[in-house]
Amino acid sequence: MGGGLVGLSIAYAFSRNNFKVLVLSKNRNESAGFVAAGMLATHAEGLEDELLKFGQESQSIIPKWIKSIEQDSNIKCGLKKMWHSSSF
Repeated sequence: MGGGLVGLSIAYAFSRNNFKVLVLSKNRNESAGFVAAGMLATHAEGLEDELLKFGQESQSIIPKWIKSIEQDSNIKCGLKKMWHSSSF
């Protein structure tokens, strides 16, 4: 698996299902910590209609997913909710 956001997300899901995973990445700036400086903002991507709705619904499950990662790793991820709750 790669060290980007998608690779790490897949690696995490596989590891939670008792698979052994190995994350490989050439250098640190390919890793998930550098993706959009950590910003997750579907409203700022110019999405419309169903794609915007899908993005917003996907974004709404992130806090639960992060909590799961924090519980499994015993490390705080530092997720900060910066969006207005009416955007969902």
